Amino acid sequence: MPNRLRDFSDFNTGDLNNSKNNYVIKYNFSDSSYSLVSPDTILSGAASDGDIPDDFVREVEDEVNLNNIAFLSFDGGQF
Repeated sequence: MPNRLRDFSDFNTGDLNNSKNNYVIKYNFSDSSYSLVSPDTILSGAASDGDIPDDFVREVEDEVNLNNIAFLSFDGGQF
């Protein structure tokens, strides 16, 4: 019996290193396995049709307090 997720035969972790910190587990229906993916990849896929689900938008609106966001300075780079 495996003790860790990465020991399961249907769990594809690839190389585990610091670059995969904060990744999430996703089930892949096409090959019936689990893998680690970046949350950015999931959000990009969810918005690929140009429409983010309304439930998600409402949750972000409820959770993000714009008063806590401070723009101390902007760097336009060099031209």
